[in-house]
Amino acid sequence: MVQWSACFLVPALALVAACAVPSPDLEARLPTPTGSVFVRSMGRGPDVVLLHGLGDSSIGWRKLEPRLREAGFRVTVWDALGMNFGDPRRITDEDVQAYVGEIERQGSLRGFIEQQLLLMPTPEEIARWTGAYPTIAVPVLLLWGTRDRILPRAQGPRLAAALPNARLVELEGLGHTPQLEAPDVVLAHLLPFLIP
Repeated sequence: MVQWSACFLVPALALVAACAVPSPDLEARLPTPTGSVFVRSMGRGPDVVLLHGLGDSSIGWRKLEPRLREAGFRVTVWDALGMNFGDPRRITDEDVQAYVGEIERQGSLRGFIEQQLLLMPTPEEIARWTGAYPTIAVPVLLLWGTRDRILPRAQGPRLAAALPNARLVELEGLGHTPQLEAPDVVLAHLLPFLIP
């Protein structure tokens, strides 16, 4: 298994496994080949697993997580570090304090840097992943901020075209983390997708 898989896919698989059977609420650090990862899985109902991207964390889902539980889902998140806003004016003091709390944890900066280095895929890995896109048959909802400064806007339509059952929704004026910037907008698209 490549380093990227060990750091990212193993936690993702642990989360999926945690959701495979009804279980009590969980908030714990789970061991992985590269250390441990924080996992929180709470609520009752169909499973929703929220996986963040490079440099983000479970904090990125904090505005959606309780609302999805209230809507009748069991929600699972895992933790790393980072932040990606499209409009810095949407960053609240509460957002800043949540991330500062993470950064101040002993060893967190070193862990963040190591994580970023492990997550750099090779061109071969990227080709293998993108080559598998046509085999993904499940419905996919792509919510793409038009002011995303991490991933180019043009990548959204290309990704939607590569996935056989995808629907792209561009979120006007939002950045890379619309779930933090405008959770109501995200939920307005996400809930109908989850509850057809």
